[in-house]
Amino acid sequence: IKAWLDRGPRPAPPLREENRARLAAANQEQEDNRQYFSHRVKKPRAAQAFIIINLAIFLFTVSLASDSLGIIRLDSMIAMHSIFIYPALAVYGEWWRLLTATFLHYNYLHVGFNMLALIWFGYTVERRVGHGRFIIIYLLSGIGSMLAAIASYELTEQTEPMLALGASGSIFGVLGAVLALALLAYRRTKLFQARQDINAILIIVLIQTAFDWAYLDGSSPLHISGLISGFLITLMIAPRSAVETAPGTSPEKGQAPVNQSGEPPPDNP
Repeated sequence: IKAWLDRGPRPAPPLREENRARLAAANQEQEDNRQYFSHRVKKPRAAQAFIIINLAIFLFTVSLASDSLGIIRLDSMIAMHSIFIYPALAVYGEWWRLLTATFLHYNYLHVGFNMLALIWFGYTVERRVGHGRFIIIYLLSGIGSMLAAIASYELTEQTEPMLALGASGSIFGVLGAVLALALLAYRRTKLFQARQDINAILIIVLIQTAFDWAYLDGSSPLHISGLISGFLITLMIAPRSAVETAPGTSPEKGQAPVNQSGEPPPDNP
């Protein structure tokens, strides 16, 4: 025993090449997860501000022009000057309706579901892209959904005026941002969580589209266009960290990182 104690512990055997690759892949996946869930800002102040504005405008419209069930009257002065109405919008040049209509809601359920979705998805997106980018995504997606309503009206040769209101286009733009960020991450890292996010967003879109066609005639183009708008805008303005590979990461899973000489780094003692 004394001889064994005097000899001391045996040095750890060097890692085999396959074990070194597995360790490198595990470290790589940990770094990819850290980068995927990294936050640029701590508090989603812009999303919180949009929620407050939407709720304040809804409560204001309900207090002035609604029935006993809290459904706003579309013939009220507020709605008539703010809601999306086409082709009157183009005839009279009232293009501000493309934006103001996204802050109006029909009833409590309408505003409630939209604000819950903004909390679930908007908070995450804003933390990952920052305040300014989130504001751009939210507002332009809402406007994009209204422009799609105009295109849908013209292509289908409708005769009755089209009315639209609600933040759904902006909310779907936020979903499009989640999809874009997940695709960017999956293209670089093949991250499992990114793939899960992609699948989740696609399932939500499919369910909502089926619901639109069954119960909300005419809403599907607005929602899909909001999704596409948010997706494309995010691809254009996404933070550099969402597009570029993190320093020190390997191009493919299962490969050990290499140094400038092209050799794998030595094992740590």
